[in-house]
Amino acid sequence: MISQRPARWAVASLLGLLSTTAAAFAPPIAGPPMQPASTLEWRAFHSFSSADGLPQNSVLALLQDRQGFIYAGTQQGLARYDSQHWRPLELPTDGRRYAVGALAEAADGALWIGTDSEGAWRVQDEEATRVALPGIDGINALLPSADGRMWVASYAGLSRCDAKRCIAIKALSGLGARSLLADAVDGEDRLWVGSNSAGVLQLHDLGSEQPSTIGAPIDRRAGLPNNVGLSLARFAGDLWVGSGRGLARFDGQRLHVYAAGNGFPVAMVFAPQVSTGSDGKPLLLATLRPGGLAEIAADGSWQLIDGQRGLPVNATHSLLHERYRDTRWVGTMTAGVARLERERWVMFDERSGLPDRIVLGVGWSPAAGGTLWAGTANGAVFWRDGRFVPLLPDPYQQLLVYDLIDAPDGDRWIAHGRGLHRWRGERLQADFTVDNSALPGVSVDRLGLRRVDADAFEIYVASGHGMARWRSHDGLRRPDDLPVMGRDVGVSAFATLSDREHPHSDVLWVASSEGLWRLNQQGWSSPSAPCLGQNALLDLAAETTSSGDVIWLATRDGLLRLHADGSCLRFEAATALGAVTRVQLLGADVYAFGAGGVLRLARGGAADQTGELLGVTSGLSSPEVASTAVDDRGRLFAASAAGPAALAPAADRPVARAAPLHLLSAHFGQANRALTAEQLLSPDDSSVNFKFALLAFDREPALRYRVLLAGL
Repeated sequence: MISQRPARWAVASLLGLLSTTAAAFAPPIAGPPMQPASTLEWRAFHSFSSADGLPQNSVLALLQDRQGFIYAGTQQGLARYDSQHWRPLELPTDGRRYAVGALAEAADGALWIGTDSEGAWRVQDEEATRVALPGIDGINALLPSADGRMWVASYAGLSRCDAKRCIAIKALSGLGARSLLADAVDGEDRLWVGSNSAGVLQLHDLGSEQPSTIGAPIDRRAGLPNNVGLSLARFAGDLWVGSGRGLARFDGQRLHVYAAGNGFPVAMVFAPQVSTGSDGKPLLLATLRPGGLAEIAADGSWQLIDGQRGLPVNATHSLLHERYRDTRWVGTMTAGVARLERERWVMFDERSGLPDRIVLGVGWSPAAGGTLWAGTANGAVFWRDGRFVPLLPDPYQQLLVYDLIDAPDGDRWIAHGRGLHRWRGERLQADFTVDNSALPGVSVDRLGLRRVDADAFEIYVASGHGMARWRSHDGLRRPDDLPVMGRDVGVSAFATLSDREHPHSDVLWVASSEGLWRLNQQGWSSPSAPCLGQNALLDLAAETTSSGDVIWLATRDGLLRLHADGSCLRFEAATALGAVTRVQLLGADVYAFGAGGVLRLARGGAADQTGELLGVTSGLSSPEVASTAVDDRGRLFAASAAGPAALAPAADRPVARAAPLHLLSAHFGQANRALTAEQLLSPDDSSVNFKFALLAFDREPALRYRVLLAGL
């Protein structure tokens, strides 16, 4: 009996049949080089580790069974995921520990488990039995045979097994089998076998008990990077071989080698699997140790998804395509299982060139083709040629930068912890401090830009002690036309909208500790809105609608939406965030940030909408952020104490296939006894308890279950 804590067994396999032809080898050539990655790109992954119930964090095998459960084989055993928990499943080995490196499901529904030290096991109807291999040896791969049996690849060679016996394949005796691929050549079934020392061999006459090899092996003499055939796949009509030192593509005539010569990692290549890219075109994915995850297009071009682009680590091993939500699961060697997800935050760190993870400001500048910048606790950086590089030259590299504006005249204004800079290219034009200028405070927190007419603009400077304004004709001054706002009032944010009544001019909105202010061609004013009360405003965002300007306000008491007619809505769902510290408009949505998380609401929605939380459970390690920004592709960035956070909102959601719902357990009464079918309960049995699992692996924390007892 296999020990389950407390899950039931049910299984299915995700394997494909592939094909190729054998021919005389031509000299190998290098595959295409890596695609350039100068733009900021990433993939979002959700990680499961031993803290989530995995037996260990080195994941060697992944499988989804026919009922939809996910299995992970690790260096210290097997676990099953039911969309709520990873639960260890132990084989009856009398306490001897083992690694699980291979998983497969047979045609009869039995789960086959390959271990490193306890041989192979077959599990059906919750009963686990050891497979009668000729000898106990490490199992590397399992593959269902067309006749209903199972191919078992081990360090001792290759066997074909059923529930009662195994037959060793003499043609591969002693070679050590590492990988398997079922194929067909000219209508005849073939089996490709990646060996431990002789490259890749091909078996035919599979209908006999003793198939034989055919054709020349694909090995180092043919151009394979080395003689270890770790993995095999068919993609874009060709045979792909993952070796111990790179990847090779065999087109029937020659090998196209992906290795050090074209920038491909000198790595062990595992688990190649056909996928589909975001553009709908086919891709081949392969796990690398080291290197991360390789994405290869049908034309041979490729790129890496590694720790700099969202993966938790660069050493990966196993791979799974989940069928109900089309998600990809990656088994890593030190960080458990990483699941590729839509609409999940990615946190950037030192691997991308950051000098420090504490980020004080973040922004998107459209100048020079557009660039993302981040002000960290150890200096400001911007994204260039695939990584973050210093924003400022020495001796200013370590300034604490909070905000940045590129003005229409080509100057760059930088708000920092010691004042305000004005740059023209690499030359510092002006250095404003509290001692040599009209700056209201030592530190400048926010900047705003307002167009006055077609040829003139103003720069506004915010601090905790008031506001200043720069104009080309009179320099930096404290506003003298704002008598209603005290000179020492803290200013938190600016927003500008085009002035409908005056072309080429802007309306400036100012959020302060004493309320909301507006500046247009008629001068300063303070909108009258009863809902504002004495609220200190922490941030604002502005939009133009057909009925006039609409202002979104982040306050200590929640999120407000102020309309041109003076009406104001309070969004109750945002109270769960605590004080709303930042607000950002993006597409048809508004994002509210606070210590309690991030809430996405429909911009035109009602005040009682519940919204959607996209906070800690969606990957944002530190939801209370210093600033936010949106780039030219509609991606959201946030400055947090755990690094720059990035979210790519989905334009549309994929069509979700119906996922299975399983009843995991049923209990009743104060003693919590097991409830069986058609059982009658007495009046004293005052409670029943059901546990369900919907195997839709997408934002599981948001799943909710309800039970209706028929007849009550």
